[in-house]
Amino acid sequence: MNVCICLISFNRPNYLKQTLEALAKNTVQLDTYLVQDGAVNKFSGRQCCLEDDIYKCVDHFYNFFPHGVSLASNQNVGMALQYDRAEEWCFKFNNYEAVIFIEDDFVPGPQYIEILLEIYKKTKNIKEIGTITAYGPDRFMMKEEQVVNEFSLEIATPSWGYLLSRNRWKERQPFYQSYLDLVKNVDYRERPQEDIIRWLKGNRFNMECSSQDAAHSVAMVLAGQVKLGTSTRNAYYIGRDGIHMDPIEFDNGYYGKDHMWKYNSLDFIVPSQEWLGEQLRTIRKAARV
Repeated sequence: MNVCICLISFNRPNYLKQTLEALAKNTVQLDTYLVQDGAVNKFSGRQCCLEDDIYKCVDHFYNFFPHGVSLASNQNVGMALQYDRAEEWCFKFNNYEAVIFIEDDFVPGPQYIEILLEIYKKTKNIKEIGTITAYGPDRFMMKEEQVVNEFSLEIATPSWGYLLSRNRWKERQPFYQSYLDLVKNVDYRERPQEDIIRWLKGNRFNMECSSQDAAHSVAMVLAGQVKLGTSTRNAYYIGRDGIHMDPIEFDNGYYGKDHMWKYNSLDFIVPSQEWLGEQLRTIRKAARV
């Protein structure tokens, strides 16, 4: 399989170092790219971080992946354009079959890449499956619960550490483009909230979130796709400080407090297309304005 890894990074070298260290210990190694954002915003001129943090991120990357490729931006473009740049680089210019996207606050277990590739191998021709993640459910899980559901796959909530194929990306992209058009020429932190909410409601989504993550999820549903994930914990989220998280919320949450799973075999049970269709209808019904 022609699959690569894209690391999405900005100004948290201490987090990124943990991500890189864990990724370097994975049982499967792939072509690896660092999609590094810059310090000064391209559109607003805002100083977004210290230049030194950018240099540290790139240095950490090459320390762990000396044969990797850094796609460092000389300007800050924000999360939405970082992902767009990564997708175009991998799917259009390098023709990868699939890409695994990992952000700088996500620490994968040693089997993480192997798990994603195995699930992808079994589901790559199922059009209803848009992305695949092995992070696990967005809640605390007892070890006993993971034992029972070891090989089950379920609808995923967080879009963390996910695999996206070129085919599913092509099907999703026309729906996402309208969101991208709203944010592609502005500082991401100053994106037009009201315009984005109108876009969401125009597509019958009753939500107030304007992030690229939410927009990707909406575009997937509009394209007839769902997010699929494992029922076991195979990575930890470490983003205690960030745009969408604060230390109090992080410390009060389940993050990093449950059991990381260890697979002896990867006999995942692929959901039926009927079940996937039912899940998609449920998501659409819940989202409607």
